[in-house]
Amino acid sequence: MGVVRFTETGQQYGISTWLKWWLKTPEARARCSESSAGSAHSTLTIATLTQLPVPMPPLDLRTRLLRTMRLIERRMMLNTRIAACAMELADAHFARCLEEHKDATRPVAAIGDVGEVVGGMRRSDVFEGGNPVAWAAPAEVLRHRLAHLDRTDQTTWALRHAVCAAGTILVAPRPGGVETVVSRIPLVPGRGTLAVRIEREADRMWLLHELRSRSKELVSTAQGQQGREMSRKAFTRFTVSWPDSIHVREPFARVAAPLHERAAMALDENRVLEALITTELTRMAEQSKGRR
Repeated sequence: MGVVRFTETGQQYGISTWLKWWLKTPEARARCSESSAGSAHSTLTIATLTQLPVPMPPLDLRTRLLRTMRLIERRMMLNTRIAACAMELADAHFARCLEEHKDATRPVAAIGDVGEVVGGMRRSDVFEGGNPVAWAAPAEVLRHRLAHLDRTDQTTWALRHAVCAAGTILVAPRPGGVETVVSRIPLVPGRGTLAVRIEREADRMWLLHELRSRSKELVSTAQGQQGREMSRKAFTRFTVSWPDSIHVREPFARVAAPLHERAAMALDENRVLEALITTELTRMAEQSKGRR
């Protein structure tokens, strides 16, 4: 993690906000990725950051854009809070379901018995018969704390059978726990990430929240140096609560699914708002190049 400090003058003219948004543009990301290792734990050198060109339009134009950026940031913060509250409600409802149906004979099942566990793969270049698809490194899973993964920074090439459809559950280890999300796009899990393909929505909803509630226990399925990779064998054998579908899992999904949909709507709006700003900044940078 790095820190960029600004002078009082820079803060006064909104340079920090301007730079934050510029770093999200495709051009800035492409320049940064050139010097990055491209792995799950890639780094950006200080030299690259200090040499990164940043377009600076006239002050009056920049002021108007900054005003729009701040309004968009406020809306995005509200949407993020809406999504977080929706997930908190779904998690709370899951905890209530567990409490209402706790008993010594509550059914359990191994994860491998309720879904197909798929191991992660290295990022690959173009090869014959392959197709470009989103590639989800562990870092992608870890940064999506609101249970939905709807985009990745990198792509890979893979055969059709290796691609996990939208609705796949992804898990990746972090210090002291395991992060669990559900994909909203087709993708290939990266090395260090595991995916669970599961068809029925009721089963997917239940397993997603079960794994989220068992984050610390799932650490036992991690392996490798500092536990940064998931053991497919150990994870497949990990047992989860698996109550009756008709009386428990399906009623839970009828409550949880709309909450997930509301969270997804809020995050979709954030993507549109972010794209508006990054598109405008990219257009401005192209115009600046044309004037040189």
